[in-house]
Amino acid sequence: MNSTSEISSTRLETRAEELKIIYEDKTSLYDIVFYSSDADMKLSVSLTPNSNNFQFSSNELFLHLDNANIKVEISKDKVAEFCQLVNNHKLIKDFLLSEGKKAIKGKDQWIEFFVKPLSKSTYKKDENFKDIKKDYHNQHLFDNIKEGDLIAEIHDPTEGTDGINIFGQTVESVPGLKFDKNLTLTRNISLSQDKKKIFANTYGLVLYDKLQNKVTVSDTLRVQNVGLLTGDIDFIGKVIVDGDVEDTFNVKAEKEIVVKGHVGASRLESKADIEIHGIDGKDEGEIICGGDLKAYYIHNVKVTAENNVIAHNEVINSQLHIEGSLLAERASIIGGDCIALHGIEVSEVGSHAVIPTILTAGISYQDRERCAELRKELLELETQMIKVNSSLNVYLLNPKILATLNEAGKEKVRKLAETLKELVIKKDSMEQEVEKLHKHSVDNANPVINILKMVYPSVKLVIGTKIINFNDIKTLRTTITIDSNKEIKLGVYRKL
Repeated sequence: MNSTSEISSTRLETRAEELKIIYEDKTSLYDIVFYSSDADMKLSVSLTPNSNNFQFSSNELFLHLDNANIKVEISKDKVAEFCQLVNNHKLIKDFLLSEGKKAIKGKDQWIEFFVKPLSKSTYKKDENFKDIKKDYHNQHLFDNIKEGDLIAEIHDPTEGTDGINIFGQTVESVPGLKFDKNLTLTRNISLSQDKKKIFANTYGLVLYDKLQNKVTVSDTLRVQNVGLLTGDIDFIGKVIVDGDVEDTFNVKAEKEIVVKGHVGASRLESKADIEIHGIDGKDEGEIICGGDLKAYYIHNVKVTAENNVIAHNEVINSQLHIEGSLLAERASIIGGDCIALHGIEVSEVGSHAVIPTILTAGISYQDRERCAELRKELLELETQMIKVNSSLNVYLLNPKILATLNEAGKEKVRKLAETLKELVIKKDSMEQEVEKLHKHSVDNANPVINILKMVYPSVKLVIGTKIINFNDIKTLRTTITIDSNKEIKLGVYRKL
């Protein structure tokens, strides 16, 4: 027998003992052996040439396959590749010739979600954590849902697809399995009549515990911290943060916001109450509160609140615009500008560092801002009226000129007159709005500031339209109001 080189580049990765001989034939020209492996799903072939003087054809290969009762389809490319190797008179060992069609297991029972649920795996760090190309503010961890929304559908397990081995025999498939644990549907959920479709009975988000196979609709979102793992939060319900809100990350909620830790240079926005341990906004933070704001400390932040602000320890270098009361009876207010329509109660104002501090009581910040806008618009409107009136008077004060005008000239005068009329109507409307805003402030105002302990230099108190400046340290326990003569009065303390 002639010496040969071994071709092994296309060998199966299967160990030799896992190969099963299913056919062999020895001729004067070559020895050929077919093997099966992987439960008769793979067909491989070995060929040892006994001569260099023969040509092996595809017909010869198919003759051997028929003799071996092989029924699996073999690609033309594989046949051509094998024949070419044989005709190079090289030893061929374990050449993978073809594979059967594997059976496909049926799909297990599953839940198809039509909204993105929040799951326990949501907050896992990925390998690209802190990747500067990723937008960590917009993580889209869940979808907000409304009452009546279709949130998911339960699908039954499916049958599998049978396979076929290299001998053409059917390989039976395995059907899909039902849930390991029965699906638990907790509060705020209803099912369709066929028990397949899941609907939300309230607003909020979907919580899915895959291990417990449990689906819940909750009107409260609870997270440990708000930052890189969560991104910004925009939720239709209530948000509870057990830890901190990191700098630059924001929380928006339709209902209450509760932060048990620290808030950095962030934006909190709620249509209801906000309760936090404290915030240091670094002159970039902002709180927009549709109800009461409660905080232990408030530093370097802009606050707008539709109701009261309750500060337990200190307010430092902050702008507080409050439609209710500022209640800081055990707190100090140092620096900044605080406005409260329904009055202010504070322990100490200012500090030994003589930091300018302004407290204003009895004025609506919303009315004040809108009045400022209207007055600016009125000045512009009056300037425009003067110009139009001046152009119109050229004709009205000179009847001879008016009498000589052609139709185009008369049309110009008519348009000037119409413009002036429109400006007058607009001016009257704006002046009425200013008057209405002023009346609203007066009717709803409580121009009172209560000082419980001390006032430091550089403090300015504004009571309604009256101002009192403090240039010395004063120990006080007083209620500051406007008397019947519309002058500032420091009287006996009365709780706000």
